[in-house]
Amino acid sequence: EEVLPKPNQGRQELLDLMEKVEGGREVIQVQTRFILYHGDLVEMDVSENTALHRVHGYLCNDSLVLATWLREKRGPVRFQLSTVWPLPTLAMVNVRDLAGVKHAWKLLVSPDPRLFQCRDADSKAAWLAAYDEAKALQRTGGQPQPGTFTRMESLRPKRKVADVNNPFGEPDDEEEDEEELMGVLGAA
Repeated sequence: EEVLPKPNQGRQELLDLMEKVEGGREVIQVQTRFILYHGDLVEMDVSENTALHRVHGYLCNDSLVLATWLREKRGPVRFQLSTVWPLPTLAMVNVRDLAGVKHAWKLLVSPDPRLFQCRDADSKAAWLAAYDEAKALQRTGGQPQPGTFTRMESLRPKRKVADVNNPFGEPDDEEEDEEELMGVLGAA
């Protein structure tokens, strides 16, 4: 599992990774696609919480690709392309550790959700962080995220606590009249 630089190095890494995937040519046909994160996962039965099979996941800037392990294959090809989901059609959500399932995340896709277990908590955190980054790239049209946002001071003048009843920040003649009236009432 590895977090990769983007997008030039991520594109080359995707090309290299797809050489090991039977049917991987379909994935690399999209010229703007690059890899953000990849790693081994165990697909779990959603209702029984039992292991189904090993897969290798590839999270790209525009999609999630799953490939199943080929047990009988020798040589460079180790996986068979299973599924490619466009990023806008899925949601990756955190799953709390429960009996039998630890370090997992759920993939909400149509028609049925799928459950994947990671090697450890760090791997799970990396998958979820990479998904957040991929969604951010989708929102910005594939452009890198802008620098951190720094809140600037308001242009409005700061009001004193006594000014809370006057939202316009203008002198309030009524306030002075009220003070005079209170002074007169207190003297009476």
